[in-house]
Amino acid sequence: MLEVGLCLTKPAFMLHPWRITPCPAVHGRTFLCFMGIISIVSKRLRYSRT
Repeated sequence: MLEVGLCLTKPAFMLHPWRITPCPAVHGRTFLCFMGIISIVSKRLRYSRT
């Protein structure tokens, strides 16, 4: 829990110092959720054709 708090309070700077992004774990979690949704939808479409 402490690591999550530190991760959220410690911003990672990108190319411009005024653009602050959240912890990279947030982007990774979003990406994995997106890939999971695509996987579920593609499986349903593939098996619904038969």
